[in-house]
Amino acid sequence: MGVADIRTGRTKANSGKASPRDWMSPIDRAHPREVIWANVSEIFEAGRCVQGCSFVYAIGEENDGPLKIGKAKDPIKRLRSMQTGNPRRLRVEAAIVGDRYTENLLQEIWEAHAIRSIRQEAKADAPPGTEWFEADVREKLIPVLLTAAKGQAEFIHDCVSEQKDLPEEEMERIVREAHGAHDVPAFKRHETILLAKGAGYVTPRRSLI
Repeated sequence: MGVADIRTGRTKANSGKASPRDWMSPIDRAHPREVIWANVSEIFEAGRCVQGCSFVYAIGEENDGPLKIGKAKDPIKRLRSMQTGNPRRLRVEAAIVGDRYTENLLQEIWEAHAIRSIRQEAKADAPPGTEWFEADVREKLIPVLLTAAKGQAEFIHDCVSEQKDLPEEEMERIVREAHGAHDVPAFKRHETILLAKGAGYVTPRRSLI
C-alpha cells in the first residue's frame, strides 16, 4: 500500500506532486453487475489518494452463495479471473484498504465460518486451507467491513488534506474498532513475521487486533 518503510510500517499518501485523480481506482473499470456499488464506491474512491493502494475484499456468489476474503490491488481484475469457469455470477460485496496482514486477520477472526478444504478436514486445529466462507457469514461480516471502510475513507482523506503519512497500523486499528462496534471479538492467533527483501533479518509486525 504505497511506499511503505519496512521498519516503521508507515505509508506515504499522495504527496501532492500528482492529483489524486491520477491514480487509478478499481471502480473505474467495474461493471455495475460486478460490485455492490453502495458498498465499495467510497473506499475505492479513497484509494485513489494512496499510491499502490491494496484492498482486502469480500467477493461472493450471487443468491447468497459462499464468500471469499482475499487481497488484491485490483479486486475487479481478481474477480474477473475468478469468474472464468464459474457458472455463478460473482461480485465484490465489500472492501477495505489493507495488506496481507489485514487479510490474515480477517480470515482468522471469521475462521469459525470458513469452508474447510478436503485436505484439512481430517487435521485437528488446522487452519481451514481455503479463503472461502459460508454464506451465513454475510449477516455479520459485511456490516463490519462497511463500518471499517467508512472509517478508513475518512482517515485517508484527513491524511491527504494534511499531507501526512498513512500509518498501516492505524488502518488496522480502524478495522479492529469496527469489529468492536458490532460486538464481534477481534483477535489474532498467530504471530506474523515480515521478511525484509534482500536483507538477512526479520521484522515483526505487531498486530493491534
